[in-house]
Amino acid sequence: MRRLVISISILLLLAFFSPIPTFAATPGRISPLRPRPGETTAAEPIKAESRIYEQSLAAFIKEIDSTYPFLDLKGIRHDWNTCKKELLEKIKQCESNEEFYGLLNEARLCLRDSHMGFGNLKGEFPRAEVRYYPRVSFLPAANGQVVVMSCMSEHSDKLKPGTIVTEIDGQNARDYLESDAKKSWKAGGSFSSPQRARLFSYRIPLKGEQNDNHQITIIKNGKTETIRVVNKWEAKGWPHTYAEPTGLKRRGNCSYVKLKSGYGYIYLRRIAGELVEAIDEALGSFEDIRGLIIDLRGNGGGGYGTEVFKRFNKKQGPSEDAPFYRGDMVVLLDAGAISAGETFARDMVYSAGAYLMGSRTAGSSSAKREWQIPNGLGTATLPVRSRWGFERQPIEYNGIVPHKTVEVVPAELQNGINSGIRRAEEYLDRKWALKSAAERELPLIVRKKEYPGQFERTQPIGTTYATSTAEPDPIADPNAVKASIKAFEGLEKALTQVDRRSRYEVREWLQTRIDNRTRLVKAVEMQVKAEISFIRKVAVEEEAKKTTKAIDDLLLDRQERLKTRVKTMEEEIRRMRFPERGSRGMRGQRRSMLDPEERRRAWEERRSGGRLPREDMREQGGFGGTGVESPAGAPERTLPGVGGKNEIQISEWLKTGVENRISLANAVQEPIKADLIYIRKFAVEEEAKKTTAAIDGLLLSRQQRMERLVQKMEEQLRRMRFLEQGSRRIRGSRRSMLNQP
Repeated sequence: MRRLVISISILLLLAFFSPIPTFAATPGRISPLRPRPGETTAAEPIKAESRIYEQSLAAFIKEIDSTYPFLDLKGIRHDWNTCKKELLEKIKQCESNEEFYGLLNEARLCLRDSHMGFGNLKGEFPRAEVRYYPRVSFLPAANGQVVVMSCMSEHSDKLKPGTIVTEIDGQNARDYLESDAKKSWKAGGSFSSPQRARLFSYRIPLKGEQNDNHQITIIKNGKTETIRVVNKWEAKGWPHTYAEPTGLKRRGNCSYVKLKSGYGYIYLRRIAGELVEAIDEALGSFEDIRGLIIDLRGNGGGGYGTEVFKRFNKKQGPSEDAPFYRGDMVVLLDAGAISAGETFARDMVYSAGAYLMGSRTAGSSSAKREWQIPNGLGTATLPVRSRWGFERQPIEYNGIVPHKTVEVVPAELQNGINSGIRRAEEYLDRKWALKSAAERELPLIVRKKEYPGQFERTQPIGTTYATSTAEPDPIADPNAVKASIKAFEGLEKALTQVDRRSRYEVREWLQTRIDNRTRLVKAVEMQVKAEISFIRKVAVEEEAKKTTKAIDDLLLDRQERLKTRVKTMEEEIRRMRFPERGSRGMRGQRRSMLDPEERRRAWEERRSGGRLPREDMREQGGFGGTGVESPAGAPERTLPGVGGKNEIQISEWLKTGVENRISLANAVQEPIKADLIYIRKFAVEEEAKKTTAAIDGLLLSRQQRMERLVQKMEEQLRRMRFLEQGSRRIRGSRRSMLNQP
């Protein structure tokens, strides 16, 4: 018993002095189930950090759902809904900042936004998976073909630029690459449009694991040959140019040279750095050029301000000290042109009347903002809205669509000829051929101080014409024209039949309502086409080949101009009539996408009832990231096409009222006359006398017809004024009667 008592006493003493806690909480002691403040158990840190990551990802997803403006534009809303569900499941297992950033990267790739990015990170952002390719690049070519753009491997002697590729891994080469482009866009990535994804499928093709091999079938010396290529090189970087002109001089991101064809050529790799100084240097080096080509293919973007457009803006004319280019211009594009490169092309159309050739641009041009990721995990660059392209279309996803699509001609590239530059030269050749001798003598690069007062205009650009008083008027003597027509049997009767078709045009001219403006344009063009087609028939009979070729070029160009003119007019009429069309259903969304300056313009449009003053009819969006307005608005631009200054502006066609119709009728006659005289020069050179007589007969009948038309419109105007005065007198008499006591 004594031993038992001693044992119990010892146990009680040990229990009292032992550091082992009891199950009940004791003052001054902490239970192991309740850690001290600031301390965690082994499992608790993961749970706490996981909650932080879950909160941050949920906030990011909510921000995208409520503010990202391009889900429907890009057709990716379903993809995004699927992606965010997967992300919310994966985030539950996230244990580090790096894993969290990996999930943000998955979201970015799903959203397919070139400008979305993340900064101020607390850890490493995941790098793209390393993939390999055989270091050969392709280009889509004319007639559904594929050609080698460049090859920097052991096969460079066989895969020379311009080599036609017929098959890749046993499939049609074009089908293979186009299918890969569609898969690439569907899978998601760091591009904003299908055309950008397509660019990488051609420029960095056959991507895969290291040492993967592919079979390429080519045509060499008229025979097919198969070459096995191996993925040895990391798939990064891509060639931006091919068949560059020789003798290029470089300054920063700008390269320039005067081509052998007599045209100035400027290649802009980026819209950055010493842009203005480089362009000044390039323009200063060009002497006696006949036109200008600006190459934006592969342009990486950047930013710019209004200063550069002092060199090109035809509405303002030259400044005191800057060189000013006043001639015709072609801008070359492809899906390599991105961001500020796209808005620069747009603004060259608006300010300089440039003609766009090539293919659709990258479709990546948006205003951006910084958003703080919760819990101090960094910042995200998110888009606010797209910058605007032509016809109120967002540039994002859509890109800038050229006036004329140009693809590589294999035979040209094989001989070192750049097809884009060649097509631009041909276009400028046609424009140059239309100019009068007097115009050709004037320099295209000038300074205001050298030509004071020469560019001060009382009328908008586009209403001066290429006709010159120095050249003799072919219809100055109507009797001589009639005599030359009678010398050819049946010609007078045929000309009379062509003239009778003009009744449709005359009927539209005499309409007083304003909703027939697009029909008027089409009626004028229909008559002109009938007249030129008749001349062509006579030229073919006389075997006047140069004249026939000139007519074919002119008809094709007029057709392109008509499409552009009608489409632009219809859009501008809709804008003036319904400036707020569809705003009820999209008012909240539209308001969230507009910045304060755009909201001010929208308010002014509503206040004016859609009747916008000219200075407010401007394209929204501004210069490549600067927030500065374009130097000129779409409704005021001169349409590109043969004729240059001969082209009548859209703003002139959109004016209403009989008085404006009279001035427009007179204005329209001049460029048509210039086109007919242009054809006449070829007929005279080829001594095609019947063709020359036919042209003179059409010129004379057109002049006489327009004189009669103007007389009718003047009589119509007098009649309307008389009726208006009568109605005023009646209203006045009614007021006097109403005011009697």
